[in-house]
Amino acid sequence: LEGWSDRVRVINFDEVHLGKSRNLGIRAAAGDVVAFIDDDAVPEPDWVSGLRAGFEDERVAGAGGLVWDHTGVELQYRYSACSRIGDPRFDLVGPFDEYMYPGADPFMYLQGTNCSFRREALVEIGGFDETIEYYLDEVEVCMQLIDRGHRLAVLDGAAVHHHYLPSHLRANRTTWTHPFPIVKNRYYFALSHGCAERSQGEVLLELDTWAKGVIAGGRRELKRIGQPEQIDSYIEQVHRGISEGVTLGLAASRKSVEVGEPEGEFRPFPTVAGEHSRRYCFVSGEYPPDVGGVGRFTSDTARGLAAEGHEVHVVTRTDTAHRIDVERGVWVHRVPIQDRYIPELENSPLRFNLEHCAALYHEVDRLHRRRPVDLVSAPIWNCEGLLPSLDQRFPTVTTLVTTIEKVLEILPSWQEKEHIRALAKLEVETLRRAPFVHANSTATERSALTRTEGTVHLAHFGLDDPSLGVVAASRAEEGTVELLFVGRLERRKGIDLLLEILPELLDLWPELRVRIVGRDTPSTEMDATYREAFLLQYADRPSVLSRVEFDGELTDDEVRSAYAGCDIFCAPSRYESFGLVLLEAMSFSKPVVACDEGGMSDLVEDNGILVPIDDSAALSVALSELIGDADKREQMGRRGRELFEQTWQLDHAVARTDELYGLLADSWTPSASGIAPKDLADVLVAAGALNEADALAAAATLLAPDRSPADLIGGVVRLLLCGDAYFIHQVYLLSYGRDPFDWELEVQMAHLARGGSPLTILRGLGAPGVGGTLIGAGWEAELVPLWSRAVRQQVVAALAASENQAFLEQSFHAILRRGVGPDLDELLAQLAEGRTREDLLRQLALSDEAAAKEIPIDWLDELAPTSASSPSDQRSGSDSSHPARRARRAAGSLRRVATEVSSQASREHELAQRLDRIEAQLLLIAQADSERAQTENADTDSAQLGKQAQFVDQMAVQRLVAARIDELVQQQHSGFEMVSSRVDELTKQQHSGFDNLTTWLDVLSRKQEAMAMDLRERLPAGPPLEGLPEPKILTEGGLEALRERDGGVLRVNLGAGEKPLKGYVNTDARALPEIDVVADVRKLPFEAGSLEELCSQHLVEHFRFHEFRTVILPYWKKLLASSGQLRVVCPDLSALVNSAATENLSMDQLAVAIFGLQDYSGDDHLAMYTPESLTEMLLEAGFAKVEVVASGRRNGGTYEMELLAWPAIQAPKPKAAQTANTKISGEKK
Repeated sequence: LEGWSDRVRVINFDEVHLGKSRNLGIRAAAGDVVAFIDDDAVPEPDWVSGLRAGFEDERVAGAGGLVWDHTGVELQYRYSACSRIGDPRFDLVGPFDEYMYPGADPFMYLQGTNCSFRREALVEIGGFDETIEYYLDEVEVCMQLIDRGHRLAVLDGAAVHHHYLPSHLRANRTTWTHPFPIVKNRYYFALSHGCAERSQGEVLLELDTWAKGVIAGGRRELKRIGQPEQIDSYIEQVHRGISEGVTLGLAASRKSVEVGEPEGEFRPFPTVAGEHSRRYCFVSGEYPPDVGGVGRFTSDTARGLAAEGHEVHVVTRTDTAHRIDVERGVWVHRVPIQDRYIPELENSPLRFNLEHCAALYHEVDRLHRRRPVDLVSAPIWNCEGLLPSLDQRFPTVTTLVTTIEKVLEILPSWQEKEHIRALAKLEVETLRRAPFVHANSTATERSALTRTEGTVHLAHFGLDDPSLGVVAASRAEEGTVELLFVGRLERRKGIDLLLEILPELLDLWPELRVRIVGRDTPSTEMDATYREAFLLQYADRPSVLSRVEFDGELTDDEVRSAYAGCDIFCAPSRYESFGLVLLEAMSFSKPVVACDEGGMSDLVEDNGILVPIDDSAALSVALSELIGDADKREQMGRRGRELFEQTWQLDHAVARTDELYGLLADSWTPSASGIAPKDLADVLVAAGALNEADALAAAATLLAPDRSPADLIGGVVRLLLCGDAYFIHQVYLLSYGRDPFDWELEVQMAHLARGGSPLTILRGLGAPGVGGTLIGAGWEAELVPLWSRAVRQQVVAALAASENQAFLEQSFHAILRRGVGPDLDELLAQLAEGRTREDLLRQLALSDEAAAKEIPIDWLDELAPTSASSPSDQRSGSDSSHPARRARRAAGSLRRVATEVSSQASREHELAQRLDRIEAQLLLIAQADSERAQTENADTDSAQLGKQAQFVDQMAVQRLVAARIDELVQQQHSGFEMVSSRVDELTKQQHSGFDNLTTWLDVLSRKQEAMAMDLRERLPAGPPLEGLPEPKILTEGGLEALRERDGGVLRVNLGAGEKPLKGYVNTDARALPEIDVVADVRKLPFEAGSLEELCSQHLVEHFRFHEFRTVILPYWKKLLASSGQLRVVCPDLSALVNSAATENLSMDQLAVAIFGLQDYSGDDHLAMYTPESLTEMLLEAGFAKVEVVASGRRNGGTYEMELLAWPAIQAPKPKAAQTANTKISGEKK
């Protein structure tokens, strides 16, 4: 801070107290507006200007912007309100007038790490309340300002990135290690400001519930981070915070301060950025710490431009999580590259390259949508500039470095590599279509002029001086001359030419010593590496080997030391687009010997010697000339340093690049709104990568913004093609962002080892829904057809295998997801004796194992047609007589038709919706037939015994349920006794201030009585409908737009929360992202008889029995059309208690499942059901038919059930499609 003392005021304050520190800052501030930010937050470049814009309205006293979390890609704060008892809300959407009037409860507030206030307004309220050292301090200031009639401006920009650095209060974002100030100040704030519309008793009840949550959360987190010994201290701090907070809150005395006039004159802060500063974005898969020539140019140029005042972003790849950080002034976006399944690219050698380019482009697109860029720069290497070049919203400069085409000239053996040949063709198309080409040398400029339809611009690269502070190591031998080579040991670098002449040079010059620094590579056009060949060839000549040192790869510091210590630098490369290694040597005042080719010709004047490429004799002469002439070495070295300082130092190169990029950005006229799939498809066709239809489909997937940075469906299909352990690990990473716990891995591996379906694992991940999990609602309808295509492709490859063993291994892997096993020899013998591969495929596909694993087989009749005499049909049962398999094939055929139609007509929305619905119906028929067949084949006596056992089990479960409910009621009574005891204790501690203690006890009494009545279903039905808020349709165009969007029908997902369903009208009481309607489920904006489906996912347990039966269910039934249905998913109490009784579920898990673990107070579970009780309630409410689709289904830490209910009896289904083994069903007679 002392280094900034001439530009900023620094106020020292030793006490750890946020309120007092901020007041000191306010006193010292001489500006009109005082802004606040945390020490672990980084503002975006337009933070100050964004905040300033918020004060254009004179009524505004405070303004604040967005807060991104530590990843930089997820929002921590957008718009928030807080109640007068300190309970925050983070689900707000504008307008915000209802949160900004005096006395508003809740009221708007600004996040402490990104807020600003008029200084005069802060003076008016007495600054920050110095009772509060941490937590709710900025909330209290916002409340004071609103209560005095001021307004707050909540901005959709002016963002900061909050990194949650550890402190004395917390170990990370979620873990408080020092809860005392949080608890104390929450109690103080709530009791000081929350009792105007609430009694003290109600406030204390809310606080007591919150404090218990703090204790439970702290205990859990301390165990998780391995500090259980801190739990007692943690709890003691909570209790101490309650005691002090109650005392302070009852006194309700705010510690305001006299701010007064500023302590000094306003001190302007000059910045580097000027009116011509721009926003540049570099795209480069290489970036420090993983850096080559391309990465070096990107990092040096990006940092140089940032130092000139430009806002610079770099989009690069990472093997870890998606994140955005500021590194040396540059905003670095690190994007994971997902390996996903795209059918059209599965057999393409460009699959990985296109995935890489698409992932980086989508990050550029996200950046541009939020912060429009002036120019994008990307290298030709890996065709990373292809997609940005196709986007006409911004100009893209393709930097021309060494191309694949040039590498193929030097390494002819690379022509044998299919992916290299394909990449070379794509590179040609990328360069041809580039609007601007940045040539880094006159050689690349000449090359580009003949290969692009765009304009070519020369701007040489440069180098940040690597010689500063480097001292050469002392030599072991005096009087020697050291020759240095730095680079990969590959043919392009010309190391073979140098090694060829070294023995002669060493014989000619006894003082010569040679250091070769660089990684050994197989790119030699030989069977050995160059180092191996040299050491072998001269193994009998110690006079040679003792004077040639192969150092391998060195650290940057070691390489710089090698430059400093050498006398001559040699770079006999057959091609360098520029030649950074020559600049490195020149910066150390070393003479250079290089080839007269590529960018090297631009760098060597009278500072070295150029020789023709592939001319080892000329190379030997040039090196001898310098080895024998120390004066020439010194003269050339000095001249090299002069040239470096005059022309090649990084600041010169940055200035050249800045001038070029500025001209190009100013000349660009933006158009369009992104890339049309047809444009990318044309490139893929022109490059010979795909046919027209496949190219169009692949382009649509690659460009879909909702499939980046994670394509959940495509990613899961890819994992379904992998081994079990990898599948489980990666699915958990994809769904939860973590590895499975050991017990989870053990359970899931055991399931798969028993022949279980991988789809069962997917169904159990995350939140339930209509076939929905964390990988999205309705995922099976999208995933299974895609998986089927993947299996088909694998089977096609297996049929094409030249060897029978390879055919078997690939077929078993594709169809059964395992190896062949001990049957390999027998199956090989059968194939040798004439059994057809197609016949064996049918046996595998129609096996019970494949059915149990739910392997899709709708490709079977196409790839392995049946025959009347097929022995496999006799063993496995005729496929033609199995209606379930017929239906599965029909569904697959329908999907193929849909795909073909979509490729011809761009997948017209309504047609696609209809096809999807028909396909889903066919799959349901298949499932029903499969269940019917299993039931019909079961032994009658066994079935009867099973029913008896089921009845006995149900009776036992019912007894357990009854006993557990009694136990829970007793625990509830005990809980209230504890609360009452706590109140008595507080009364003894406080001799004044509890005037309405009677009210507090009355509240407890009423709450206790109310819960007891809830259990007996005797409560009134709830507030009348006229007392509920009016529903709000957020989607533009209203109900008709929603109906049209979803294919002409209305299907409603109630209480969608943060898990909306595709194809549904998503409703919630909170205006969360992707919510269509904000409404209470008891008052929805739909007419009677207008809904095809109502979907309730883990919602009904939040209502009292009486209200649900007498108000909600009849209302929902009224909204349904006669052909509509109600789908209910909720906890299965029978399964929960039974699982707890058998110790498959802990008591803690049972308590959470029964009572709920909500993210805000007041939303606990108020009812639990068994399949029988919910079926009975639905029938009593007037539904004509109820069917239990699933019961006892495991979902994370709970067990759930799923029921369907119809308001009227539907026309009977064909016999073959009726479900025969549903556990429970009911029908109104």
